[in-house]
Amino acid sequence: MTFPQLLQRANEAYERESGGLVSLTTYFNLETGERIETGGGDTLALFIGLELRDTFDSSKSDDDQLTDAANAMDSAAKQLTNLSTEFDLA
Repeated sequence: MTFPQLLQRANEAYERESGGLVSLTTYFNLETGERIETGGGDTLALFIGLELRDTFDSSKSDDDQLTDAANAMDSAAKQLTNLSTEFDLA
């Protein structure tokens, strides 16, 4: 799996989850995987793309790539949930 292929899979899920309202294409070229510096607005899309880029390893199998991506998103979700809990306690 290439990084653009991983981004495309993530984008399909992200668009589906939002009902088509948001897309990783705001910040990333899905054909090349390159970052679009002029993107703006949906910083969650930027965060997702950067996390995927940081954990991507082309030497791994497709299954391992998807596992790593899922683990990165799960870790981020846990961190955000914990942060939200702290705000609720304030």
